[in-house]
Amino acid sequence: MQGSGVWRREIGCLVKSAKYDNVDISNDTINNVSDGIAFWALSDPEPYSVYPHPSAPWQYLGLCNLSNNLIQANPLGTAAITTQMVTLGISVQNALPNAAHAFDTANRIHVDDNQMNDVYEGVYVNNFWKQVPTSNSNNITLRPYTGHRLQYGINHTLCRGSQIYSNLISGDVATAAKNDSMRAVYASSNTGIGVACNTETMIGCGYEFFLKNPGTAWHDNTMNNNIKGMVLNGAIIGTQHFNGLAINNQWLGSWGATDTQTYVYHGANAIYDTMYVAPGTITTPVFNGGWIYYWDYSTTFGSIQLETSHGGVTTPFCMSLPVVGVNQSPEIALFQQITQQQILYPNNVIPNNWIGQFATWQNIVADTTILDSSTVLSVFASLAENSRYAYLTNLDAAVATGDFHDAWTMLGYNIDSMANTSVDSVSQVRMADNLASDFIVQNYQQFYELYMKYAEHRLHGADSLAIFGLASLCPEINGTVVYQARSLYSAVYNDLSTFNDDSCMDIDSSYSAERHANSNTVLTNNGDQNYILYPNPNDGNLSLQQLITDTKPVSVEISDIVGQSIYKEKLLFNGNSINLQLGTLIPGMYLLELTDNENRSFKFKFVVTKS
Repeated sequence: MQGSGVWRREIGCLVKSAKYDNVDISNDTINNVSDGIAFWALSDPEPYSVYPHPSAPWQYLGLCNLSNNLIQANPLGTAAITTQMVTLGISVQNALPNAAHAFDTANRIHVDDNQMNDVYEGVYVNNFWKQVPTSNSNNITLRPYTGHRLQYGINHTLCRGSQIYSNLISGDVATAAKNDSMRAVYASSNTGIGVACNTETMIGCGYEFFLKNPGTAWHDNTMNNNIKGMVLNGAIIGTQHFNGLAINNQWLGSWGATDTQTYVYHGANAIYDTMYVAPGTITTPVFNGGWIYYWDYSTTFGSIQLETSHGGVTTPFCMSLPVVGVNQSPEIALFQQITQQQILYPNNVIPNNWIGQFATWQNIVADTTILDSSTVLSVFASLAENSRYAYLTNLDAAVATGDFHDAWTMLGYNIDSMANTSVDSVSQVRMADNLASDFIVQNYQQFYELYMKYAEHRLHGADSLAIFGLASLCPEINGTVVYQARSLYSAVYNDLSTFNDDSCMDIDSSYSAERHANSNTVLTNNGDQNYILYPNPNDGNLSLQQLITDTKPVSVEISDIVGQSIYKEKLLFNGNSINLQLGTLIPGMYLLELTDNENRSFKFKFVVTKS
């Protein structure tokens, strides 16, 4: 397949289906297109008179194979293209986790043995809880994007039991691809993910974990010539060992104060993610850094444990490893800490506790054997049966099985009456389903309403904008439903754009600020000063208001969703407010950063609905 060469969001192969069995998009050569292959496990809205199988629910899942493809910017036999690259090699997305459905280990999502040259992003797999996604033995060369945007070789988000094994991911030495926006492997909000036997070089960040990834098995990977080797970005991944034996990751090349082997930031705490390593210059990280409310990796504080016995595996055996499970003592211990609210979050405490407990509940629903070895989790499960956690998994199951009548009825329930903050004094379980988390529950309700409207062919312009707004939120504050909304956004708009969460926790710096962001204003603060941006959404004409009078000049810069600066000025507040007339802005999401005379930074996201 060959594209037109005109730079627009062309997709080499696009398949949408909520009911699929034995999808095979393999052995293809795709070049000179913006995006290579996209498979979305949700259909364009249309009535179905016959299911693929008479007894199948509304969403039917089968084997999916997207393997052995060659995807690159330049046509075969020609010189490399330097003015445009493949934006995204392969995208595989689903919108409904349906944790109550049986876990299917046979019908997997295979994204294996592909070669991708000159891409900004390689493989993106989003929201597969019922099937095992695998991204194994791919060879990917990343090219740096001009401007700040999230780039990755392989990205698994909101998946269960997924595998990222034996991949080779490289930056482009000729164009100095070693920049901080690029990740070889990026994993967010997964359960039981295996990241093993991969090799990466000349990438800004080797392996980055974002938010909660309980049951992670990260071992036998190689890092070479990075700015940061392994990164915890507001993440919890659990203890890394093989029954107390070393995991054998290797840090090759030169490391130091500016090129750190591990890096911990945005509230992550390495003490929850203790790493058992073998003594040695390439297996023990000694250059460990962090930023903002961090507790970085350290032998002094016990987050790095030296073990002389190696429990890892050699590369040829990685592919034969079983599906990583969560029913293991370190992960059970982590789930217990979450249900007892023992995780110390330095910021965004209320949403972090709620999101962590909801993820624990989803894992229990998906695999009740987790309860067999934990009285604490059994108590939590009993209490959660009468909470919004259970309400949302039941709502998800109704939508996934096509029972829209019940789902619409459930959307009318009084969510405040279902809140549960019970405390069990014996097990020390403390329910975090409080009224202050209403806005997260409402995000889920909004998503399922929009999804059913999409399925029933009833979306209107305001609904499409609402999907974009929900997809643009910060998942650390607003819940992992944001990732589900991004799958729906891709299907509605046929758009594979990457949503950049790099600074979303900086922008949504406090829980209260994010709640305001769900109304018509955005509030942010830094120290004693406060600023408000309103209205939001707007038509390009907006206002900034300060709480404390400051007549010194401020710098205001506005960037679009891919990080390109489109407005930058020095401004003065007049009567504590500034009006910006930016009617030429096209509809979309924007980031406004205000820097005051004391070099304090204030960030806002806002949406333009029409120019």
